[in-house]
Formats: sequence, structure tokens, C-alpha cells
Amino acid sequence: MYPVDLHMHTVASTHAYSTLSDYIAEAKRKGIKLFAITDHGPDMEDAPHHWHFINMRIWPRLVDGVGILRGIEANIKNINGEIDCSGKMFDSLDLIIAGFHEPVFAPHDKETNTQAMIATIDRDHRQRQGGDDRDHRQRQGAYN
Repeated sequence: MYPVDLHMHTVASTHAYSTLSDYIAEAKRKGIKLFAITDHGPDMEDAPHHWHFINMRIWPRLVDGVGILRGIEANIKNINGEIDCSGKMFDSLDLIIAGFHEPVFAPHDKETNTQAMIATIDRDHRQRQGGDDRDHRQRQGAYN
């Protein structure tokens, strides 16, 4: 086991204060071996443009012994489980976190929120990001 952090925002999500380089330096200092940048999905008010997520593909996988996962904190948009991540964005990302944010999908009652979350899971968005097995093996090998 080693320490990881799978939910971090950069200055691209305008409420955050750190850059990718800042996180790499801090991870090295704290002994974190792997982290994921998961900026807010583009439907959020403070979010980066969808090109930010597509362009993550140019980021190195490993810097000074610290693994970097490319991710998004996608917004659940409605009760049907749609999220604000699609198309080429999936091809560039390793990790998709889906959640509720009031500016995108206002809070509802427990049953409605549960139904929206289940619909999101049922859509199985993660399957659309991974590509074929060869692609997965190449991604996995980049961290070894």
C-alpha cells in the first residue's frame, strides 16, 4: 500500500490554488506515489473548457517517481444520469468521478438524487473511456 489522492483540482477550476507542478512537488515531499487531477466538468461555473480535459493526454504519466492520473469531476446533469463528459474527453481520461453540484443539478429529495446516481452508474460512463485492452495495457505500463 502507498498513499494516493484521487480528487484534486488545479487552478483551472478557479476556486483552487495549485498547479500540476505544485502538486508534483508536494506529492514528492509527502511521499504520495500517485494522484489524480480531477478538475470540475465544463458545465460547472468555475470549470475549465472541455479542451483542458482533451489536452491532458500530453501530460506525462510519471514525474520524479510520482504517477499522474488524468481525470474529471464530472457533473451529473439530470435524473437520466447524463454527465458533462463525452466524446474525445473520454479518450484522454483515466478517471471519471461523477457527482452533484448545485449550479448544474439542483439538490432534490433523497429518492430523486438516488435515482440520478443509479442512472449515472447504469450508463457505465467509465466503459466508454477505456478503449480496448491494448490501450489499457499501454496506460498501465506507463506507471511501471
